[in-house]
Amino acid sequence: MEHLITLRRGEMVRDQPTSSIVALDEEILKIRGKENSSICLFFQANPAGCSIYERRPAECRALSCSDPAPLKAMYKQDRLTRSDLLPEGHPLLELVDEHDHRCDPTELGRLCQQVLESQDQDVINVIGGM
Repeated sequence: MEHLITLRRGEMVRDQPTSSIVALDEEILKIRGKENSSICLFFQANPAGCSIYERRPAECRALSCSDPAPLKAMYKQDRLTRSDLLPEGHPLLELVDEHDHRCDPTELGRLCQQVLESQDQDVINVIGGM
């Protein structure tokens, strides 16, 4: 789990196959980038390749630079979420729910847009509280 990050429903992300920025329709888990970059944590430069190649995730198996169709097809499948990885009743699930409720990405985006337009200090304080 320490190698994963969560992209939450409503977060703005880059959709690589369409080269566009979109809001996620659902939560997904992703392998963390190396040193705060987008380079996969398991990519090794010399010799070039994947250090977990035989155990790589399904999306990595579907990835082909010459044909994005198999990867796009993966978008239609159910993806793992935090609740899939944590057993029922795990104390982190309650924390996840509380965080999702208090800091909804869609609401945060709306508030940030409002600040850009008005510089309203009350809205800035709401964002700070989130």
